[in-house]
Formats: sequence, C-alpha cells, structure tokens
Amino acid sequence: MKTVFKVLTQKKAEQSHRETLVTIDWTGVTHEQLMTLAKWALTADMQARFVKSNSPIPDKWDIKACEQVKQEPAALWAYQPPKKKDPMEELLAKMNPKEREALLAELRATFS
Repeated sequence: MKTVFKVLTQKKAEQSHRETLVTIDWTGVTHEQLMTLAKWALTADMQARFVKSNSPIPDKWDIKACEQVKQEPAALWAYQPPKKKDPMEELLAKMNPKEREALLAELRATFS
C-alpha cells in the first residue's frame, strides 16, 4: 500500500515555498515497525514543542497518540509557507473601537 501527498517546504522566510510530491510505500511494514516510526515522530514533535515554548522542559510528559494526530507537527512549523491572513481580521485589527462599533451598527442595520 502506498500513500501519496504533497508537502510545501520553505527553506528561508524570504524565499518562496517548493512543492514536493511524497510517496510512502508501506509494503511489508509491521505494526511494531509503524509504532517505532510513530515513536520517533512523536518524540521529535514533543522536543520541538519544548524548544519553541517559553516554559521549562518538564520532568515527565504523557503523549496520547490519538490526540496528537489532530495537531500540526511543531517540527515542521519553520518549513511551512506563511499562512494567509484573513483580510477581514487584518482590517478589524487596524480599526479603533469607534470605527469597529460604527461598522457593527451598520451591519446590524443592514441585517435587521
């Protein structure tokens, strides 16, 4: 069995990202070998989160693999292209409280 997916990698902040088509061939891999690969990946992710955190490194850490699957790996953060910001959020952030209130009043009037 093979898994095929695309990865976007950015080497430096000022450079554009590159797309790579990755194929993983799972043929012949045992359950134990998959768990070993997962252990390595989870350990690297945990260490990357510790390094990026302002908190001290804990003496003990529990990982729930089923929950970790839902999170973007911290080790990859530096290599991802920047996420596009929502233009509405940027606009709202630039507005002062009076401007935001005027906009909300206009929206309320429009949808009432």
